[in-house]
Amino acid sequence: MSGTTDTVKYLGLRLNWKGRLRANAGKILEDMLVNISKAPLKPHQKPVILKDFTNPHLQYELVLGSAHGNTLKALDIARGEGMVAVAQGHPVGFLLCES
Repeated sequence: MSGTTDTVKYLGLRLNWKGRLRANAGKILEDMLVNISKAPLKPHQKPVILKDFTNPHLQYELVLGSAHGNTLKALDIARGEGMVAVAQGHPVGFLLCES
């Protein structure tokens, strides 16, 4: 039997007895950007990973979770700054366009 402080992860979302918990999307994005920038990848691979992995991962969590508008603005700014750091020499428009 679970207590009131127990959380369960179901379909990528954390739940407790009250319902969905807020995801710390800012920390998740920061960790992903750090991991991508430190990974021993070729320069052309980093923007592809950023576009094809981090965006869908965060989008799924933010759409199904409860995200405030200010949180989304802060994530957009952090993502843009992270893109510039990760994708030096690549146009940022490449990362923003849909594949």
